Amino acid sequence: MIVGACLALLFPRWRLWFAFFITASVLALPQMWWATRASAVHASSFFEWTFGWDRGQQNVLWFWFKNTGLFIPLLVAALAWRGRERVVPKRLLLFYLPFTLCFIISNVAKVSPYLWDNIKVLFYWYVASTPLVALLLVRLWHMRDELRNTNKLIAIWPRVAAVLLFMTLTLAGALDVWRVASATEEQREFDTGGIACAALVERATPPGSLILIAPTYNHPVFLTGRRALLGYEGHLWSQGIRYETRAAEVRRIYAGAADADALLRQYGVDYIIVGPLERAGLQVNEQYFARFEQMGETGGYHLYKVTRP
Repeated sequence: MIVGACLALLFPRWRLWFAFFITASVLALPQMWWATRASAVHASSFFEWTFGWDRGQQNVLWFWFKNTGLFIPLLVAALAWRGRERVVPKRLLLFYLPFTLCFIISNVAKVSPYLWDNIKVLFYWYVASTPLVALLLVRLWHMRDELRNTNKLIAIWPRVAAVLLFMTLTLAGALDVWRVASATEEQREFDTGGIACAALVERATPPGSLILIAPTYNHPVFLTGRRALLGYEGHLWSQGIRYETRAAEVRRIYAGAADADALLRQYGVDYIIVGPLERAGLQVNEQYFARFEQMGETGGYHLYKVTRP
């Protein structure tokens, strides 16, 4: 919206911009109202002054060079290029300048509880900058035509430079794509037992059921569409949601504490899962759960039904 406001001032087509801002507001404002009103979202955790994004103790210039290589120097060269004809025409430069705010803001302030999530703002700067660097490489490629009356060896160097620069700018991404395409590295989210557990939950529980699980990112319940009393704490924290009280109560339920039954009634829990993920991350009181009706067991996962009086 900030970039849009700047573009509206630079390219004043008021009727179209009015339609844009009305549409954007209709989409955004209800979400902001819903996320911050009577919810667990801690809005103040979304902003804090910090310099150099996620550089830690590193020098800010060295940090950005390690992360972007020659991209920023080439971007500056594209913007500064004069010669016979600009690489970036004036109108394109005016269009690009508001996007630099995305880079500046992300380097002076934290705009999300998780500092690394500033990349969601930096991404817009990067997308807007990439065509300008591409224009510079194209200009280098075509410089041979301008140098055709000079020594052939001199005339070929701009194209050699364009190819080498293109390789340095794309090699890291190409390596990532190759690693995925060649299946040289895999990361398992759900094992066979977990998938069997998800099938059991789908068979034995109605849609909309509230299920107590270990608060981890890869629980099989997430394959079923059922609700969990508490999701992955890392995701909750990164969205500014206060989860600490509920997390402590989940631990007390699994430990079979004196108020476990009261907490199950308070939250309206319908089912409980006790499996490898619960035993790995929580203290599980097996005797406490033996009193519940078991709806099924597979792959080391036990599904219990909570019967309310």
